Amino acid sequence: MMEQTASPPLAPTTDAPATGHAAIACVLLVYLAVLLLYTPRLVLPMITADDFTYIQESWTWQATLDHLWLPFNEHAMPLGRLSTWALVRLAGRPTLFPLTLAFQSILAVMAAVGMLYLFVRRELGHPFYGLVAMILFGVSTVYAEAVTWFSCSFGLLAVDTLLLSLLAAQRWRQAGWWHALILSAVWAALAPAWSAVGILAGPLCCLYLLLGRKPQTATPAVCLSPRLLVSLSFVPLLGSGAFLAVSLPLTADRIMHLEHYSGQTALEAFQPLTGLWYTARSLVDNLIVGFAGIPWVVLPPAAVIVVLVLVAGLAAWWWRQAPVRRLLVVGLAFILASYVLTYSARASWSYERLLHAWSRYHALPQLGLALFVCGGLPRWHARWHIGPAAGLSTRQMKALGLLTGVLLLVNFPRGMADTPAYNPEQMNLLRRIEAVDARCRAHHISADTARAALPRLPVPDWDNEHNGWVFLRGSNDPRPVSPAEARRLLQP
Repeated sequence: MMEQTASPPLAPTTDAPATGHAAIACVLLVYLAVLLLYTPRLVLPMITADDFTYIQESWTWQATLDHLWLPFNEHAMPLGRLSTWALVRLAGRPTLFPLTLAFQSILAVMAAVGMLYLFVRRELGHPFYGLVAMILFGVSTVYAEAVTWFSCSFGLLAVDTLLLSLLAAQRWRQAGWWHALILSAVWAALAPAWSAVGILAGPLCCLYLLLGRKPQTATPAVCLSPRLLVSLSFVPLLGSGAFLAVSLPLTADRIMHLEHYSGQTALEAFQPLTGLWYTARSLVDNLIVGFAGIPWVVLPPAAVIVVLVLVAGLAAWWWRQAPVRRLLVVGLAFILASYVLTYSARASWSYERLLHAWSRYHALPQLGLALFVCGGLPRWHARWHIGPAAGLSTRQMKALGLLTGVLLLVNFPRGMADTPAYNPEQMNLLRRIEAVDARCRAHHISADTARAALPRLPVPDWDNEHNGWVFLRGSNDPRPVSPAEARRLLQP
């Protein structure tokens, strides 16, 4: 395996020490910033477009099983079907759907932020680095759509599961725990069951292990030969392979012939050269300009090339001074693998269309950017007075608080703008459905009878041909009722 140079010894701190719970306080501060950034999502929750389809296809347990392996676009997502069913059941009544579904994306980004902190702290040996990673990823609206739109939250859940796989791989690398290596493969198999981007979990964890060293504690694994250790680094890849082996026979034909490929197969529509060019543009427009909270900027190609040259020079300098480059390599892999895969599959679409409508696909690249930045920070451990003790100093806490505040300030306007516009008509419609459902139970009318008796109910922000009465549950003990009688009984 590829060995890395060791980190320089941590210098003793000369700054004033903070309290023993300083790291916890900073973690809570970051969580508070994330909540503030997406407050509109919770205060004025909305369900829109594909959300209704997800709810309908997971409305009952039988419907959930029937759609379990039905791809949604390119995504074979059985775990997404199950979580939607669970959320709908948890909500109980239609008027609670918007708020209940909103919590999935909020909790998903919270989980990702926490796991990223744990991974970087373990990797670099100090909470300061983990907190910087938390802030760079969590206090950001680069991937706002994944948080503000329920249908896109499954990509964040795939990132969560990928991080679980990465944490398990880290435990194997650092402690030699065999069960952790197996868990890494299991999580890698589950990650794409949320969203197609999860298929990268196995390859990225495999790369991380190939860049690592032998397990660092006195376990039987340290006695393994280097060749065998290299072979074991591919175990997470088996998880991704297992998912493909199960899912492709059930989903491949539909995914290969989706309508938006305009008569081509998915393989024919996949254009890696266009994907690379879109990746280069997105690196500038989203990860650089977008990091400052400025949305939807489309720089001309000449400007993109100039910025890329400057960024490449800065990245090369950052690479040269980094004492341990493992996180830099993994961070770059997160960015490039996600972008190239996504944009190559959408090469037939204009870049401007992807830029304006697809911020959900920037979550993994933003995480990669956080890893890349943090990978070079140990070079300045002495300047930041990062000593061998695990605590934070007052100076470090102030710097972390300032970074959090600045990013919150510049990103908050975009967080507001990317939240779906609140439409009070939607809540009125959900109340109407809820009231009719109550009358169905009171008069022992089944949902099917009610749907046949009532005129079609258009749903705002859903396709015109859909009918809002699909969200009726009806009576658990219905009696035979004619459509005319049902129509009379169900009137307000």
